[in-house]
Amino acid sequence: VDPDSGYYHKGEHEKVFAYTASAFCDKNGFIIEAYLSKGNIHDSISFKGLYDNYKENFLFNKTKLVCLDNGYVGPSVAKMVIDSGKEILLPDKRPMTKDGFFRKPEYVYDELYAKYICPNNEWLDYSTTNKTGYREYKSNPNKCIKCPFLNKCTKSTNHTKVVTRHVWEDYVEKAIDTRYKIGYKEIYKKRKETIE
Repeated sequence: VDPDSGYYHKGEHEKVFAYTASAFCDKNGFIIEAYLSKGNIHDSISFKGLYDNYKENFLFNKTKLVCLDNGYVGPSVAKMVIDSGKEILLPDKRPMTKDGFFRKPEYVYDELYAKYICPNNEWLDYSTTNKTGYREYKSNPNKCIKCPFLNKCTKSTNHTKVVTRHVWEDYVEKAIDTRYKIGYKEIYKKRKETIE
């Protein structure tokens, strides 16, 4: 077995040792950079190798906007692209929430106090930053137990709601703002025509 390959399994696909190829193409569909990596790593991880290679490409300085698919949505990718002086365009990835529960955007982040506000106008205070770089904000269980929205908020046995925010979340928010610029919706539609 090739030691550089990775054990790949997705959905109904056969389990195999494989590679994955990541590529950038221009607006005309020509591949301008490619990167080969193990088949069992996430797109957001292989992106670093692809982007590092592309920074050495003579076309990098001519690039203004990097348009990516769903597999690349994440704080590290957004930070990498924005820090290199490029705009980033990502798809609108809806948060995965159980039916009947509040979605994450319904918990508002207050930048001044660095806290979240729940739909019942109560604070979720900073608790800790976990190993993956997410700050955890927790509600007060003594207030939550009396809340009329408890069943739409959390099913935790200690009646505590936890909302997470990555230390680089500002980059993701900046990338989301790009989506609403005039003409960018049409640009994103072209991504499917060129790279897929």
